[in-house]
Amino acid sequence: MLAEAWEALEHDQPTEAARNLASILRSEPGNAEALLALGSIQHMQGDVIAAAESYRRAAAADPAGWQPRYNHALLHEMAGEIDQAITLLHHAIALAPLEALPQCRLALLLELGDQDAEAQMWWKRAVAADPGLTDGWLRLGLLELRLGHLPEAAQAFENALNGDHVAADAAYHLGLARIGMGASEEASAAFTEALRHDPAAADAYLALAGLALESGDLETAEQHDRALRALRPPAAALSFRLAEAFALRGEMELAKEHYKRAVQSDSSMALGYFALTL
Repeated sequence: MLAEAWEALEHDQPTEAARNLASILRSEPGNAEALLALGSIQHMQGDVIAAAESYRRAAAADPAGWQPRYNHALLHEMAGEIDQAITLLHHAIALAPLEALPQCRLALLLELGDQDAEAQMWWKRAVAADPGLTDGWLRLGLLELRLGHLPEAAQAFENALNGDHVAADAAYHLGLARIGMGASEEASAAFTEALRHDPAAADAYLALAGLALESGDLETAEQHDRALRALRPPAAALSFRLAEAFALRGEMELAKEHYKRAVQSDSSMALGYFALTL
């Protein structure tokens, strides 16, 4: 009967699955797996009170089971009861210290609560439990970057590059970490990698244009600026920097063109204008 319930769930038939589970529980009221499955169905259907009761019963029936505690924590989180969620997550982790999922959820809740040091510890434990958890590596990298731990952030982002769905974000932030470490060439390579994964990653074009400007390569900077403008309105600060750079090189027509874009994007750019005549 339990197998039939799971099969019904796999075929998106929650009502049939719940019927089978209810039948099991009439004869086996302490069947932890059936209680967990029933709670999951009730959870998905938005019946929070029933789901919480099913999870409580499943946890009582299986004192070593981490999943009922984890699922119940999600209900508390959804209700804004973060302290209760954190308590249940700690319990789930104590029961299954090698399971990454409850550790990730705990790290995220702690991070959202501005408990960065503790969140950092749990992200590290989560990715140690599952080194292939690219979402976890990305979150750890973002936290390390925010804390100013640049080499640690860079390493985390490199580990996250293996996940296709997070690779563009990881590569972009890897570029930011490398800029902070003074490694401009490596940063440029990372931003280029971000664009390989997501050709519409506008922030990567912006970063590449900035790096090209810093190196005095105005043609490459302008090329990245054109690609950026194809995706979104001109970046006023970048346009203004291009205008200044071309003016210094004596190419006044290009300077005026970029200055106009800067002012059109942000009228405050007209203040302190560097003596270009429109």
